[in-house]
Amino acid sequence: MMARLTVPTMFAAALALGLGPIASQAALAPQYDRVKQFEAVLGSQVVDALGERPIDRVIRRKNGSFAVWSGECFVSVTLNAVPPNEGVMGPTTYEVAEVSRIACR
Repeated sequence: MMARLTVPTMFAAALALGLGPIASQAALAPQYDRVKQFEAVLGSQVVDALGERPIDRVIRRKNGSFAVWSGECFVSVTLNAVPPNEGVMGPTTYEVAEVSRIACR
C-alpha cells in the first residue's frame, strides 16, 4: 500500500529537508541590491540639489555613501537601508538619508 502524500505532509517534508523559505533566500543578489541603491541615489532629491546640471557620473565610496557629479560640481548622498517588516520576506529597500549641499571645484 502506498503512502498518500498530502500538501501538509509534503510541506513538513520540505521543512525537514531544509527546503522551506528562509530570510536569506529573500535577499537580492549583490548586483541587484546595488542597482536598488543607485536607483535611490538618482531620485528627485539629488536632481533638485544639482539644479539644472545634468548628472555625469555616480561614484560609490568605500564608506557606502555616493558622490553624484555634474561637471565640476557634486553632492554627497547617504542612504538609509530599510529592511522588510519583521516576519515579511523581501529585499532591503533604500531611501535617501541625506544629500549634502552642492560643492564645485
